[in-house]
Amino acid sequence: MAAARIQRWSVELCAYQYDIQYKRSEDHSNADMLSRLPEAQQQQQYPKQETVYFSYINEMPVSAADLAAETKKDPTLARVLQFTQNGWPSYVDEENLKPYFQRKEKLTVESGVLQWGLRVIIPQKFRQRMLQELHENHQGMNKTKAIARSYVYWSNLDRDIETMVNECEACAKVKNNPIAAPAFVWTFPSNPWERIHIVFAEYQGLKYLLLIDAFSKWPEIIPMKTTTAEKTTDVLRQIFAIHGFPTTLVSDNGPPFTSSEFENFLTTNGIKHITSQPYQPSTNGSAETLVQTFKQMLKAANPGQTGPQKLAKILLLLITTPHAMTGKSPAELLFKRKLKIWLDLIKPGFTTDMRNKQERQMQTQKSLRSFQPGDKVAVRNYRQGLSKWSFGTVLQRLGPSVTWCEWVQIT
Repeated sequence: MAAARIQRWSVELCAYQYDIQYKRSEDHSNADMLSRLPEAQQQQQYPKQETVYFSYINEMPVSAADLAAETKKDPTLARVLQFTQNGWPSYVDEENLKPYFQRKEKLTVESGVLQWGLRVIIPQKFRQRMLQELHENHQGMNKTKAIARSYVYWSNLDRDIETMVNECEACAKVKNNPIAAPAFVWTFPSNPWERIHIVFAEYQGLKYLLLIDAFSKWPEIIPMKTTTAEKTTDVLRQIFAIHGFPTTLVSDNGPPFTSSEFENFLTTNGIKHITSQPYQPSTNGSAETLVQTFKQMLKAANPGQTGPQKLAKILLLLITTPHAMTGKSPAELLFKRKLKIWLDLIKPGFTTDMRNKQERQMQTQKSLRSFQPGDKVAVRNYRQGLSKWSFGTVLQRLGPSVTWCEWVQIT
């Protein structure tokens, strides 16, 4: 370590740019002449060098000698130092001494510096500087605590580190997003088409309007050439003409959904409009989930199919597959019946079973009576006052049924 006078000269010279040139002692006579014959003009004023000096000194690391000197001045640590060297009392009632009293068995003094095990106890004066040095690289709260616990100690050290890190602007600018809040859960509606969720999606340059019923999970997917408010309302009119008007419509904050034209359309038809929280697509989770499912199915679709073919098959599969939440297909909940798909061809079904049973019954019945023109027959007479039966001759056969299809002549 250089002498303090040399350090002060070094600090003062840091404010200038100069070149060092060696001169012999006999050539230094001009220095005395200049000091005796100063120039008449006013010298330029420079900032006081003390500011540079103290700023530099304050940034120098804290040494063991500094800690030893300040420990004797610290009101609390001075008493801890005295007790450690001369012996602790059996009991202390001062709150500032209790943390050290609890650790008295492991407190030591080395060169006037208090230590708890291998950790140096820092006086009050140097604690803020020590915190800044520990957190110089902004490595986070846990790592700052870890390195601090390896070298230094004072009461409430962890609390001071937490306060410093929480108030650090540099850390706040680069830290990750906080843990997301629990997902918002919509109240399950009581009837189909009571609340619907809509959203726009884009896949491979094509835009789609996706709509889903919160009760039945019935999806509607419509390709869109443009996503203006006018085109959006036109598409919704066609959908509402089939299913009727919903009570509530949930959308994100996209321009088509927040326009005055769209709001007027909903207000005119008595539909309550709810927008999701900005930058939180999970609050419109039903529609976002449909977007994710739709894009996955598009990626996995047969590349040989056209766009309309892919969309038709995806829609049919979505509305006929039991939903994981409801346990039933959207078609069952919305239309109260299952829709026929290609998989129904592999099982007979109820209608086919009934028709086969009818055919078997007809085969077991006796053959119907057959009449030809000229045959003598008896016809049941329902007129009052006449005999129960009337007799006649068949003139013409009009059908296989004796009761309804044969014309007879009553005699």
